[in-house]
Amino acid sequence: MVSRMAGSHIDLRKRNAAFNARVGKVNKLKTQDPLDKKPVPRWLAVVFLVLIAGGLGLELLNQIVSYFTAARAPTR
Repeated sequence: MVSRMAGSHIDLRKRNAAFNARVGKVNKLKTQDPLDKKPVPRWLAVVFLVLIAGGLGLELLNQIVSYFTAARAPTR
C-alpha cells in the first residue's frame, strides 16, 4: 500500500498560486438568489430605532409623571 503525501513544496506552491489566481472570480453560470443577503435600507433601520427610542422615552416619562402625581394624590 502506497501512502500518498500532500505533495512537495513545489506542488503546494503551484496549487496555492492557482488558488490565489482564482480568488475573487465569480462563476457566471451560478446565479445569485435575489433574496440572498439583501441589506436593510438605512432609512428603515433609522425609523425602527427612532420608534424604539421614542417608545422607551415615553414609557420613562410616564413612569416619572405617575410617580409625582401619585405623591400629590390625597390618601384615604
